Amino acid sequence: MPLITRPRTATLLLVFVALLKIGVFLIAADQEVVAPFVGDNAVAHYLPTAKRLLEQRRFNGPDSRPDSKVPPGYPVILAATMAVSPDNYVAVTVGLQILADCITALALYALGRRLISPAVGLFAGLLWSVYPPAVVISTWITAETFYTTILILSYAMLVFSYRNSSTVLSTAAGFLLGLATLFRGTAILLPLLLLPLWFRKRQYAQAAGFVLAATCVVAPWTIRNAIVLQDHILVSTGFGSVLMQGSDESVFTSEGKRSEYAHMFAEAAEHGINKPTTPLESQWDNWMGRVGLYNLTVRLKTRPLSFLPFYLNKFLRLWYATESASLRPELLLGLCSLLVVPVGILQLFLWRNSHSEFAQSAGVVVLYFVALPLVTLPLVRYTLPIYPILILSASGWWLAVANRLTSRPAGEVVREEAVAEGQDVGSSPQRQ
Repeated sequence: MPLITRPRTATLLLVFVALLKIGVFLIAADQEVVAPFVGDNAVAHYLPTAKRLLEQRRFNGPDSRPDSKVPPGYPVILAATMAVSPDNYVAVTVGLQILADCITALALYALGRRLISPAVGLFAGLLWSVYPPAVVISTWITAETFYTTILILSYAMLVFSYRNSSTVLSTAAGFLLGLATLFRGTAILLPLLLLPLWFRKRQYAQAAGFVLAATCVVAPWTIRNAIVLQDHILVSTGFGSVLMQGSDESVFTSEGKRSEYAHMFAEAAEHGINKPTTPLESQWDNWMGRVGLYNLTVRLKTRPLSFLPFYLNKFLRLWYATESASLRPELLLGLCSLLVVPVGILQLFLWRNSHSEFAQSAGVVVLYFVALPLVTLPLVRYTLPIYPILILSASGWWLAVANRLTSRPAGEVVREEAVAEGQDVGSSPQRQ
């Protein structure tokens, strides 16, 4: 095995890249070349919740119900950085997010090294470390980076538990998935879709540990919402609002929301879908969801043939779209996705037999995070959690191409690495 792909060297290399990114960011921020992005959601919900947590030792209450739109995980991070560095907490948060990306890269190396080859694992870790969308979003004050890191750690535990029939690892995977859900509620249904992985092998104890651990992490927050807010909120509200925004292409962007929402609300009210009078945030979110379903019903009745181009447009937007609809960022996001998504999905299919634990579980996760924004709002940041998985599989594809171009069979490379690891590979070439 080449020196650079050995665990110690690879780990040091990935950590060095992360520290280099932090240094470049701090210098660029000091020279005012770049600045952390603090968007509307951060200003409206994340920051007020973090300040309330720091100053009043509470999240939100009846006086601040709209902050139910965000789960508690990320405000806790912000409150901690505010406590440590009140004047520079934004820069400290970005530094932590870059380190979180480093943990994601190390998880990819561990997955690749154990399941495929050390070279694929290292290449995936390095690619994630410099992948432009991931680098950019790590400088935003938003939960995506931490959410992605915790999710990929959960996924790594899941794969290893499925492979080794380990109840301890499956329970750890469930705990981490529950923790990820407290950063973004979109993972709430994922445990149910992953259960068949264990059921197929009759690993019922592992399945139970996974689901119970995830439930035990999320349940206290759900109970807290019922007691403090007297509202039925599992993790956070917001599903209804993104369902409405994703119900018509005219409101996919921020500009579209500003110009079309009033008309949508008025038309829905004419058909009996009125604004609620209750202060409960869940009811307001449900109302927006009903408006979205009304829009889809009208489309079905008046323009049924438009559903095909509508959902094709939504699928394509998953890989490049932003709410601002700025041309240059969307072009860059689209080009980055072209290098990863098609070949990553293709390689998962090719690995369905040779690396079945990885390919099958990855397929479930990828389909889940593709289907969810197809139902709601298609934005590239909603598919960010699956990019580490796709980067890992794409790395296998690209390295296989590189091996073929250099006239060195991919099987020979894998066999040499396996021999260096002390494995008995026999005399027949292995397929990657």
